[in-house]
Parts: sequence; structure tokens; C-alpha cells
Amino acid sequence: MNKKVTFSLALIAATGAVLLASACLRASEMGGVLEDSSITTRVRESLRNHPRTSDLAATVETTRGVVTVAGIANNTPEKALVTKIIADVEGVNGVINNLTIETQDVSDGKTKSNN
Repeated sequence: MNKKVTFSLALIAATGAVLLASACLRASEMGGVLEDSSITTRVRESLRNHPRTSDLAATVETTRGVVTVAGIANNTPEKALVTKIIADVEGVNGVINNLTIETQDVSDGKTKSNN
């Protein structure tokens, strides 16, 4: 084989390898997004299906398996329960619980949120 043909074949092979690696990387990144979406769905279902958290007003987001929940819990035990329910969902790597606890001040009748 002459040098030009050998060089051309090597160039084609290298280009193919780069394209394949790029496609695998994109597929891997998409898998992470899809997995996060799936985790978020499973977390929402778990919270909705539990009798003590079924009416929880919260947002749920997942990034790289770490679930962040925000909203209002009725009390400290409910906030702790939310963390446990989320942590028990398959694929969850961590929980950031930003729920605030809603309390009512008996003296003035106003509702306040505390962390």
C-alpha cells in the first residue's frame, strides 16, 4: 500500500474514533438527565403515596442523583419524614431538604415560616 492510502485510512479511522467517543459522551450525559428525571418522578410518587406527605406542597428537583426539595412542611417530624422517604428512593445519592416549617403564633394568629 502506498503512503497516501495508508495515511488516508489512518485519518478515517481516527475520525471515526473521535465521532464514536463524542456520541458515547452525549449518550452518557443524556442518560444522566433521563436518570435525574426518573428519580424526580419516583420521589414525587413516593411523597404523594405516603399518607403523611400526600398533601405536601413542595417542589422537587434532581441533579446528578441529589434531590432538592423545597416548600412548606407542617412540622419538624414531617420534614424529617420527607428526607427519609426521598433517601429511600432508588438512585438518590443525597437529599437537600429546604422545606420550611409553618407555625402559627398563638398571640397574634399569624402564620410564620421557620427553617
